Amino acid sequence: PAIFDIGKLKWMNHKYIVDTDSKQLCKKVTPYFEKEGWTSTCGNKILMIVDTIKGNMDVIPDCVKIAKPFFEEISFPESEEDLKMLLTNEAIKTFEYILANIEGLAFNKESVESFLANLKDALELPGKKLYHPIRVALFGSKSGPELWKIFLSLGKETVSKRLSYALDEIKKRLYA
Repeated sequence: PAIFDIGKLKWMNHKYIVDTDSKQLCKKVTPYFEKEGWTSTCGNKILMIVDTIKGNMDVIPDCVKIAKPFFEEISFPESEEDLKMLLTNEAIKTFEYILANIEGLAFNKESVESFLANLKDALELPGKKLYHPIRVALFGSKSGPELWKIFLSLGKETVSKRLSYALDEIKKRLYA
């Protein structure tokens, strides 16, 4: 007898989405983006977002919840796990370092990847204490797309704005 495995079906669909060209995939997700009031076109920025989120999609409608942080403001997280990760001196040190160095950073794949890889040595922090707080501050979740893709999809101005906001909130909560 045949066995229907929804998990296997989602996995296969995920593989199909990952292998789909970003331009083709963009045409499939823009109706969902348009319904949210975000965009109806597949310009360069939208193609970058689609390329960023496709690795986290199991089905096409997943694009909405995964892409939301790229189109809408995120608030300071309130979950106990996220707060424990953010309300640390290491997060302050990390955000201050990035903000002090972001202006001179070229926003392309190689530069951003290199900058993020060198953070461990520059700040002498383990990856988990370094990268998870950055992702939560920028994306609202400790899991999701690759960090360099989040940086490029958001752009320098939004990255700076979100890290500054998170830094201010951390300091308020820690030192109030």
